[in-house]
Amino acid sequence: MSAPVTSADITAVLLDVLQCLQKDIHLLQSVIMSAPATSADTTAVATSLLDVVQRLQNNIHLLHSALRSTPVTSADTTAVLLDRLQCLQSVIMSAPVTSADITAVATLLLDLLQCLQSVITRMSASVTSAYTTAVATPSSLNPLQKRTRPRRLINTCTIKLEEFPSDDSIPPYAILSHCWTEGQEISYEEMVNCRSPTWLSSISFKSGYEKIVAACRQARRTRLAYIWIDTCCINKGDHGQQSQDINSMFDYYKNSEVCYVYLSDYHSPRFDIRAMYDRAFEISPTPRWFSRGWTLQELIAPSSVEFFDAEWKRCGDRWTLSLSLRRITGISEDVLEFGYGNMDVGLVERMSWAIKRETTKEEDRAYCLLGLLDVTMEPHYGEGVESAFERLSNVLHERYPGHRQLEGMPKNGKIMVRYLFQENLHRTLRD
Repeated sequence: MSAPVTSADITAVLLDVLQCLQKDIHLLQSVIMSAPATSADTTAVATSLLDVVQRLQNNIHLLHSALRSTPVTSADTTAVLLDRLQCLQSVIMSAPVTSADITAVATLLLDLLQCLQSVITRMSASVTSAYTTAVATPSSLNPLQKRTRPRRLINTCTIKLEEFPSDDSIPPYAILSHCWTEGQEISYEEMVNCRSPTWLSSISFKSGYEKIVAACRQARRTRLAYIWIDTCCINKGDHGQQSQDINSMFDYYKNSEVCYVYLSDYHSPRFDIRAMYDRAFEISPTPRWFSRGWTLQELIAPSSVEFFDAEWKRCGDRWTLSLSLRRITGISEDVLEFGYGNMDVGLVERMSWAIKRETTKEEDRAYCLLGLLDVTMEPHYGEGVESAFERLSNVLHERYPGHRQLEGMPKNGKIMVRYLFQENLHRTLRD
């Protein structure tokens, strides 16, 4: 049984049809403008025009039928389009087969096309607005209920978001690990709106969109039809979904086929993590990715991790680079080579890996540990880092009652942060 068709499904189809109409109009304009001003025989031009007009007519009939089943916009608008097309056909058919000057006919056609363009632009804005409302309506979800795989993925061929109702329906997917660039990333709302040609042109110049396209290209090379990227696959306007995604993110990475680590600030033609570590305080600093809080679980959780430089040249994987990765991150080679799930790593050691890492929002220093510690906690942005660590401490004592490693761990958030810094320092000195 197929899932019932929703208003979001219908409006998505309408947007696709409108994009086809836009292409048809541009093609029709190019045919008209390329026609010679004076021609002894306009048969070929007239045939081309009629062919494109027929395509326009077919698409508008499809649009007309779809609109009857949704209140997105009035189907009367398509009747106007069809009337315009009949005018187009009559003008073309009435043109003499051998005309000495088709300039007047071409001018009339262009005037009619401008009317079509105006109507389609208004419809596109109306449908886009309805689509955004349909997919962005907040849902009543349990914010602490984890998923094993993402609810939405990017189709690597169409570069569009697709929704999946349950974990069982989700296909194999790649996943991207990267550092965000202020003002350049593509949000969930922008990915939804980019179905509109106007919106797409407004975001395509951003480096974040170029990154999405490049990641999709890499996934296609490994025959993966879908990819998950946090910037545009998480709906931050829905607190329930955002909380679920934060608590489930470790599993998203764990269950991916491969994780692509994109080092946007690394441009060397030769990738040598060991050299970067040795020169960290001299010439070439370590890429920012290694100092970010969320990227810790993105390094550890996946079964396969591949590194790419700023030009998307493959630089190695977690297994071949494990020795150098240990020197940079402090994580043992055993964990890096054999996987986090196969090793018995203490709770305090897991937290110490992240304590010196940075996050844009201070509370994320605690939230990025949830998957590593196998606990869930609702994010409360604005509570402050000390409050976040205090709640995390309480959750850990509830999740692991009587655990010997928690005996000396403070429950006060401020003291807990200082405690973890000391633990990290002791481990660094021992290594």
